[in-house]
Amino acid sequence: MTFEEFKALALNPPHYDGGTIFRVDTYCYCKEWVDTEYELERTHRSFHLSLKEVEVALKDIKPKVEIDDMKVYCHFVFEIPTRIDVHFEKYISVRTYDADGNLEDQSVCTYGFSKAEKYDAFRGRPKEMIKHHVGDFVEIVHLYLSADEECRAKVYTALLTSVPRSIEKCWEINQKLPDGVFLDWLDDNYFYIDAPKHKMWSDDIHPVFVFKPREPISEKRQNELIEFAKDESVVNSYWHENGSETDRIITRVAAIGNNYRPDGPQLEPDNFLPVYGAQEVFDTSVSVDCSTPDPLNALTYKLLEIRPDLFEYFDCFLINFINTDLEDKKLKISVRCKWWRELQRHFPKLGNFPNRKFGHRIHCGATEYRIEIIAYK
Repeated sequence: MTFEEFKALALNPPHYDGGTIFRVDTYCYCKEWVDTEYELERTHRSFHLSLKEVEVALKDIKPKVEIDDMKVYCHFVFEIPTRIDVHFEKYISVRTYDADGNLEDQSVCTYGFSKAEKYDAFRGRPKEMIKHHVGDFVEIVHLYLSADEECRAKVYTALLTSVPRSIEKCWEINQKLPDGVFLDWLDDNYFYIDAPKHKMWSDDIHPVFVFKPREPISEKRQNELIEFAKDESVVNSYWHENGSETDRIITRVAAIGNNYRPDGPQLEPDNFLPVYGAQEVFDTSVSVDCSTPDPLNALTYKLLEIRPDLFEYFDCFLINFINTDLEDKKLKISVRCKWWRELQRHFPKLGNFPNRKFGHRIHCGATEYRIEIIAYK
């Protein structure tokens, strides 16, 4: 495939030609709810047979739901395949509209649907479809299911640190991927910060969940987000001895730096405080190439090769798994958790929750998996 052919597909993605229906979910808020983070209330849901029918219906929804100081935050429109099990989320497309029914953003590939490159491949966004810029203060909407299986939405204020990949960048990446491997929905994202970096479980979000603030973000919150984005503020959170050898070991084990991103729960500064007063401390780092068969057990073997009594002699453990972000090599958290449970069965001390902490980070562009560990007593 030539670049021009690739670009043509990016600008006009193949659309699923099977049956679909459209679900409209309208979320509302009251001005007094607005804060650093706040909940939205779903006030409307309906189903329609065509996008044209949806866009006509949107005009009628606003007056019906904007009562008692409620204001429409947005309409989510999910295009869902018919005659297919959609117990797990599968969308042909997702669109967002403002209160007046104007299109705000839309997906450019299917989500969790076909596993076929024709529909699922993300080939980049043209400039006009990148609605926000690095440094913009935005609101991010997280959709989730409550305990009673109700669809809920929560808004977080955030600062954007990167924008979705362009068509040109996706072409460049695509040329390096093996046959049958391609970028998908999860690669179409903004990067953001909304909390201290060591507290974030994720820092990427699909464009359909990023919005211009519905109400002004306070100057105090803006300054707070700017501080969160500074790398030196992260290092200072972990250091307690003005850059001592222990500080530097902790910085390495916590995987702090521009090339690292969250990949789940992280090791936080307070987790390392007991290390400074420990009687005995052991630290090490082991890695294996991404092509290694059974890489997690290979990492365990390397750890035990260095210190055979590691999980028996010491009482407390801080373990950080450093993943790759390479498209066909990134290990899913479910795989990591299965390995971790197996390790706990073999070494009972790892099952002692207060005395062990397990973190997850990504090393961007890495061609290896790595474990950083501090053990102490």
